[in-house]
Amino acid sequence: MRESLIVRKLRYQLEKQLPEAVVFKVSDLRTSGIPDVCVNYRRAVAWVEVKLLKEHETLSTFRQHIDALQLAMCIKLERQVFCRYLIALPGHPLQGVVIQPSALRVVREATELSYDQLRHLATDVGSLDVVIQSIVEAMRGLQRP
Repeated sequence: MRESLIVRKLRYQLEKQLPEAVVFKVSDLRTSGIPDVCVNYRRAVAWVEVKLLKEHETLSTFRQHIDALQLAMCIKLERQVFCRYLIALPGHPLQGVVIQPSALRVVREATELSYDQLRHLATDVGSLDVVIQSIVEAMRGLQRP
């Protein structure tokens, strides 16, 4: 599984279940620090950064993929709008967690980290389909009049 496939799956579900939403995939090299997906729905905005923990990767090595500039940007976004990291974890079926950027800072700074600790910090945990659905539901809840 590649990160791009997870992004595609997230976008597909958002566009399918929220047909009025405008969903952008941010992929320009000049957008360093900007999350992968931007969702605009009924005057609400959400940003989602997708990360994939590869099958033989440990949480310690995974921390290297959490870019400091991007995390700082996501924490700033989280203060203004809905912003989350969707982290896909290895397994069959693929598992995932949704975590706030401010909580992910703990993951980046920890010297030791277990999957249980990561799940404890998450707002949603489950199969990849379940955590993607939680993001869709969050967007429904963010609707503005």
